[in-house]
Amino acid sequence: MTVHTAPSIANSSGTEARVHGFLYPESGPSAAWRVSSKEGEGSRFGRLMWIAGQYDGDGHGGIQNPGRVAVQVDAAMAKIGRAVETLGGRAADVVKLLVFHTVSDADGEDELLRRIRSCVRSDVPPVISLVALPRLWLPDMAVLIKAVAIDNADGKAPRRPGHPTGHWAWPRGGEFSHGLRCGEFVFVGAQSAKDGRGAIVHDGGIVSQAKLTISNISEVLDTLGCDLDDVVKLNTWYLGQGTDADWRRAAEVRSNAFRFPGPGATGVPVPRAYPDGAMIRQECIALRGADGRLPRALSWPLGHWDWPIRVSFQQGIKVGRLIVLGGQYSMNEKGLVVDDGNMSLQTDNTMEFIRRILDGFGARMQDLVEVTGFYKFSASNGTPLAGRKFSPQMPPVTEVPLGTMGLEGVTLEVEGFAIAPE
Repeated sequence: MTVHTAPSIANSSGTEARVHGFLYPESGPSAAWRVSSKEGEGSRFGRLMWIAGQYDGDGHGGIQNPGRVAVQVDAAMAKIGRAVETLGGRAADVVKLLVFHTVSDADGEDELLRRIRSCVRSDVPPVISLVALPRLWLPDMAVLIKAVAIDNADGKAPRRPGHPTGHWAWPRGGEFSHGLRCGEFVFVGAQSAKDGRGAIVHDGGIVSQAKLTISNISEVLDTLGCDLDDVVKLNTWYLGQGTDADWRRAAEVRSNAFRFPGPGATGVPVPRAYPDGAMIRQECIALRGADGRLPRALSWPLGHWDWPIRVSFQQGIKVGRLIVLGGQYSMNEKGLVVDDGNMSLQTDNTMEFIRRILDGFGARMQDLVEVTGFYKFSASNGTPLAGRKFSPQMPPVTEVPLGTMGLEGVTLEVEGFAIAPE
């Protein structure tokens, strides 16, 4: 794997932003990212590939194997493998899995891990995050699986797993990597408030659980030569009922763990404790160079929305040409919801915020390579991003329904990644 560097450039806001290396094939930087033959299914830039959420669809708006979780897993994982191959990679190149599922008991979640692990083709397993929800966007859908892959066909992008000594263990047959480093990229799968025996600590206290969860993330990062200052994206799924008080409790702890400027962040509530009793699960992506910390540029446009409380999280981060978008809401500078409860208008507002962040880096909507939307489910509403034209070429889009959002009156949160033009 070669790291190419470029000189400092000025972005559209007039501020100076040093462009550091991104991961490219030996032939040098790709002219542009490319999508698979099925528009919106996957995208690729250099070695890095994003695959939108895959599931056991029947091609007619339904699920092919309703009620059969294991078969749905097989179908989703097979589709991920085919999507990666369409992009010129191999199924063994998958480094990260994010699984939204409807399994409600701990034994069932362990079986889910084992089934997914049986579909993994790599000698070094990817990291994985499981997010348990009451339902997905089709009534009989049991699993929806996203993936990130890094092409290692030539052996020049080796994986290094991170497993801290004394860290909690996966169920037998369902072993994944807690952390994985591939060049500058470091992925940490969902951590929770587990001790070394795998038992949930601080039962019933989300603040204490959140602190231990961050500590577990930090331990995994340390095994891979990183720390919390290298994190560029933090995803949090916490027990909450959509009240501002629930959001504040989770947000304060995770924000305080990071020095300013912190990572981009997405935080969404789940309506019940996880099958193992955890009240919070968190995953992250970090970037660290071979010689140390990588410089980053920030984009926080004038007049952009802000959170109701002071936090360390950022709206947009750029490291090299990779742009990381923190979760975007329809809010104002004072942290107040705009167009309360109106999903259509809030989607318009959120997309405009994304456009402004990208503009701060000299990028456009067509430079998006992956988008994920979390939205408040209603039987009368469709998925909010369906039919939205991001650009002439649609990026991979995954949409996940929730019973409620993190803040009262908010109907959706949208995050994503983009590649800045040369």
